[in-house]
Amino acid sequence: MKLVVFHGFARVGKDTAADICASTFGGKKYALASKLKELAYRCNPYIKYIVDMYGWEEAKQFEGVREFLIEMSEKAIKPTFGRDFWCHMLEKQLNDAICWVSDARFEEEAL
Repeated sequence: MKLVVFHGFARVGKDTAADICASTFGGKKYALASKLKELAYRCNPYIKYIVDMYGWEEAKQFEGVREFLIEMSEKAIKPTFGRDFWCHMLEKQLNDAICWVSDARFEEEAL
């Protein structure tokens, strides 16, 4: 398995780069935040409504959505389960010859 991780600030094109690479070179795009988003979607009715109406990329532009994701991860999940929790969750999903990880934002997420 080959693992390529895109690391950088929000809104700099990590997802776009991973999409282009996956379509050009094969493999599959993965995201560290996929389980976090799933959790937020299931437990927050406001987020569920916004995501259902606009999708995740647009939803993150609505007031409180991005902040809720960050707060849930940084104040609840990581302190409880460890700073590398999202890496362990993602590791369980990786099963392609080439894996493009589109959303590393912190040093510990650079796998």
